[in-house]
Amino acid sequence: MKSLTIVGLKEEKQEVLDGLQTLGCLHLVSLSEKELAEALDVSDETREALQLLQNWHLKNTTPNPASQMSPKEIQERAHQTHSEIVQLQDELELLVERVGKLEPWGDFSFDSLENMGGLSLWFYLVPHHEVQKLEGAERVWQQVGKDSRHSYIVVVSAEEPMGVPGERQHLGGRSLAELRKREEEVRNSISELQLAGAELARELPVFQNHVHELQDISSLKRASKMSFTKGKFFGVLAWVPESEVEKVAAFVRERELVHIFRDPNEDEVPPTLFKNPPAWEVGESLIGFYMTPNYRLWDPSFIVLYSFAIFFAMILSDAGYGIVMAVLLAVLWKKLGKGNARFLCMLLTGSTIIWGMLVGSYFGVEPREHGLLEKMHMLDMGNMQSMMAISIVVGAVHIMLSNGVEVWRLRGRVKALAPVGWILTIASGLLAFLGGSIEMLGQLGLWGVGIGLGMVFLFSGAERDAKLVKRLGGGAMALTKITDMFGNVLSYLRLFALGIASAALAGAFNDLAIQAYEGVRGLGVVLALVILLIGHLLNFILAIMSGFIHGLRLNLIEFFNWSVREEGYAYRAFKKKSLNH
Repeated sequence: MKSLTIVGLKEEKQEVLDGLQTLGCLHLVSLSEKELAEALDVSDETREALQLLQNWHLKNTTPNPASQMSPKEIQERAHQTHSEIVQLQDELELLVERVGKLEPWGDFSFDSLENMGGLSLWFYLVPHHEVQKLEGAERVWQQVGKDSRHSYIVVVSAEEPMGVPGERQHLGGRSLAELRKREEEVRNSISELQLAGAELARELPVFQNHVHELQDISSLKRASKMSFTKGKFFGVLAWVPESEVEKVAAFVRERELVHIFRDPNEDEVPPTLFKNPPAWEVGESLIGFYMTPNYRLWDPSFIVLYSFAIFFAMILSDAGYGIVMAVLLAVLWKKLGKGNARFLCMLLTGSTIIWGMLVGSYFGVEPREHGLLEKMHMLDMGNMQSMMAISIVVGAVHIMLSNGVEVWRLRGRVKALAPVGWILTIASGLLAFLGGSIEMLGQLGLWGVGIGLGMVFLFSGAERDAKLVKRLGGGAMALTKITDMFGNVLSYLRLFALGIASAALAGAFNDLAIQAYEGVRGLGVVLALVILLIGHLLNFILAIMSGFIHGLRLNLIEFFNWSVREEGYAYRAFKKKSLNH
């Protein structure tokens, strides 16, 4: 990113902003906190109006061929109608509550204090067992109703009575009849406005044809608020991708605007712009669930995407479920469009089928014949020790990969030796773990762990111009992450646990179906099919949910913990949407 400052004459401000919007490559920055707040308060009225019209649009609604309304008028009418409906719905909710509260007391009207001789009515909910306490008191009262727990008591008194054993009720000044009448009026008004909204929805085709133009107008207003105007001049501050600098430079030179391009200062944080090949773009969306990496870090889209696919497959651990996913993908192929969703579904489906074949599970059934499926069956899900070891190895490699990227990012600096130390620590610990009873491997692993932690201690605080005390303090603080390291690696055991759980559930439902088939004469086949269908459907849904949640969690928490800790903000281009539609 390059920082761009533009200064021009005030009378040319709108023309320049319109031209910059046509270029469509600037990320505008507010020149004051106040202006930024005002700009962020500008809601996307066009998008909201479009959503309202779509909500009001009925299947049998026909477009209005003689429409005389402008898109701006349609937008304003939609917002006004929606606002009135919301106000009336709020009033209706309050009226329904008031009517429900007043109904047990009956329909009555309040008279004036003068006609009441200065007396007032006081209303109480008194528990049944407390009503007897009112008998001996010198006060005028009457029970007007009761429910399963309370008696409805009205006390007549000039001042609020003391010692009434119940909760006082505030019923307002309107009678039940008046409230019911107003409730009916409000319901009728809401119905009329909803009909008006349905009628306005006939203008939807007209509005859709101009929606991007209206959004461009709104975006231009926002840009005007974010620019700075003083005297005869205006100013614009923005971030520009390096690839777009020449195009922007040609624009500002052509209009003879004062402009400065410069590199970001160390204390500045430019917006983060992802640029990936099509096969990696969906990784950006996965990252967006959690955060936008800081501009000065790195783009984890590739690693997150493909490691997520591996984790997802390990959690499902069934090729049969992968085949179901393939069928669903074929059915929904057109609805998924040509975007990232289609590629992600293909990737998850393929990885699930491949891993399911490796562990030899097809709806919880292992292949027994000596064919292709048996040859593909290389891993034994029943061998818990080996499956746990695989999960830990996968976790260790994933965390080491994260540290490896950190080494590359810090290359050329002494501090890069700190993530090298973590890689050595994890790899050596893994060696000692896998070495088992081999004494030499165990000793080699312990030596590696010691050397790795020593590197972490010596180089984690190796900042530029840092004094010795600060460096040692930073190293000591870094060593506290050893518990995080163990915890993060062990977190990958969830791959093993969830995979085993999915396989166990599938097998359990298969066993239940066999028992039903063998134990129930006549209807055994039907009952077995129902058990298989419902059981595997439930297990499939649970496995899909676990795959998404925990597959992403291992990337966005455990993996990010080692190299993507600082959050940034996304690049938002100031551009005209109407040019692309």
